[in-house]
Amino acid sequence: MIQRANRPKTALTTLLLIFTLTYAVLPFTSVSSATAYAVAEDAGFSVHAQIPENQINKNLTYFDLHMKPGAKQTLTVSLINDSKKPLTVDVGAISASTNRNGIIDYRTPDIKDKTLKVPFSEISHVVDDTVTIPAGGTAAAHIEITMPAGVYDGVALGGIVITKKPDKDSASGSTSRKKHDNFDVSIKNEYSYIIGVKLRETEVPVSPDFEYEKVEAGLANYKLAVIHHIRNKEAAIVKDMRLSIKVYKGKEETPYIDFEKTVDMAPNSVMPIGTETGRRKFDPGDYLSKVRLAIGDKIWEFEKSFTVTEAEAKELNEKSVAETKPADIPFWFAAILIGGALLAFLAFLLFIISLLRRRKNDDEE
Repeated sequence: MIQRANRPKTALTTLLLIFTLTYAVLPFTSVSSATAYAVAEDAGFSVHAQIPENQINKNLTYFDLHMKPGAKQTLTVSLINDSKKPLTVDVGAISASTNRNGIIDYRTPDIKDKTLKVPFSEISHVVDDTVTIPAGGTAAAHIEITMPAGVYDGVALGGIVITKKPDKDSASGSTSRKKHDNFDVSIKNEYSYIIGVKLRETEVPVSPDFEYEKVEAGLANYKLAVIHHIRNKEAAIVKDMRLSIKVYKGKEETPYIDFEKTVDMAPNSVMPIGTETGRRKFDPGDYLSKVRLAIGDKIWEFEKSFTVTEAEAKELNEKSVAETKPADIPFWFAAILIGGALLAFLAFLLFIISLLRRRKNDDEE
C-alpha cells in the first residue's frame, strides 16, 4: 500500500490532508487498492513495490511477507521519474508507531516502546539513503531485511519512506510562515510516499493486550487536554478498537470529560491520546480517569488517578491558545442563583403592581 503526503501552505489544510491520506492509502486499512503503482503528477515521480515470491497476498500493493528466523532478503522499490529533469529522493525505513489521534504512524522515526522486540528500523538496512532518478527514467531503492535468529510470533510492522529532496526551483522547496494566535507556523511543502512492510515468521495467532501506562494534564493541539498513555503490549495490529474515556474531577459524579472514538494501534506501541477539556480551564485538584477498550466482545477497563497542582494548572492555562472559560458552576449554586433571580423579579413585579394601584386610588380620590 502506498501513501503520498503533500504538505500544503496552510496548517489547517495540512492536517486535513494528512488525516485523509492516512486513512485512505496506508496499509492495513479498510480501503483496498487495485494496483501497486501510484502516480503523483505534482511530485513528478512515482513508486512501485516489486512484490517477491514470499508475499502472502500478491494482490496487495505493500509488502506482506512470510520470512524464516534468521532469513535475509532485499526488498526493491522501483522509482519512476515522470519529469523532464533528474530528481533526487531520500529513502528511509521507519518502525510503525501509534500517534495521538489513534492512527498507525509510519512517518515518525526513533519511536521504540519497551515491549517492541523486533523494531523494523533495526532489522532493515537502506542500501542507499539517497537515490537520483534520471529525467524520464527509472531507478531502484533497496532495503535489506535480516530477521532475528530466534522464532518470533506476531507481526513486525514498518514503512519504507521515499521523500523528494527539495528543489530550489520547484514548489517542493518553498517555505511559508504564518502567524497563528500565540505561535508561528512554518510549513514546507514536501512530497513523499510510504510503502508498508508487514513481516511475520510463524502463523501462531497473537491477540492484542493493553495496559494503562500513565495519565497527565497537558496540551493537545495547543488546547487544554488530559493525555492518556495506552500501550498495546503485544506484536499484533489493532483495528477498529472502540475507545471510551471518562475523566472525573474530585468526587463529582458527572464526567468532567466524556470521550469516545474508534482507533487503530501498531504492535508494541503507546498511544498518547488527548481528550480536550472543552474550553474549560484546569482547576488544581485530584482527578480520576476511567478507560474502556473494546474489540468485538472483548473488553479492557482501567482506572488511574492524577493530580493537577496549582503551578501546573496556571502554566497550562496560560500556554493554551484556545479561549477558555471557567469550570462548570455546581448545580446547587446555579439553583440558588436562579431562585434568587426569580424572587427578585417577583418582588419587583409586586412593587410595580402596588405602585400602580396606589396611583389609581389617588386619581379616584
